[in-house]
Amino acid sequence: MRNALKMAVHLFLGIAVAGAAACSGTGDGPTGPAGGTEPPGSPQPPSVVGTWTLSYVNGSELPALLWYDNTAGTMDAEMYLLSGSIVLRSDGTFRSTHVSQLVIESDGTMPGVDLVETSITDGTYTIEPDQGSNGGNWLIQLKAEDGAQGGISYDPVGGTLLSSTTIPGAPGEPEISVLKEYGR
Repeated sequence: MRNALKMAVHLFLGIAVAGAAACSGTGDGPTGPAGGTEPPGSPQPPSVVGTWTLSYVNGSELPALLWYDNTAGTMDAEMYLLSGSIVLRSDGTFRSTHVSQLVIESDGTMPGVDLVETSITDGTYTIEPDQGSNGGNWLIQLKAEDGAQGGISYDPVGGTLLSSTTIPGAPGEPEISVLKEYGR
């Protein structure tokens, strides 16, 4: 039972790290013309500067349940994403903030756990046309100060940022795909 609690705490910390990546995606690196030149008629990137607030996780409003586990005997565990934001500044820097919560119910012999974790990631970003998008979306490439990289899709028509990532599932369960939607 104590091992289940330790696994849950380690998993919670893993979620916080995944949240810190905040915008994980592929780190395939920049694409485009060599030498930093722009071909004639290249579209100008839209302004994405501002505060983007997390609105939906996998289509659900916040707080969003990421996973539920009842495999540790009488102890139930739940992982939530409570809130989040991404601030994109005009100088090409960003700050991503996410708040998650791990709740483990008491089983009578072990006390319950209610951990709330805030993860903050700072770094730089660039914006370029999303070559994989037919709808005119843009790709915001993020590089955190710790070197982690990821990408967020910007949909100028819908006015949203979309971040797709995977996080560890409950102990013994597969990874979970998480789609986060941000709006201004």
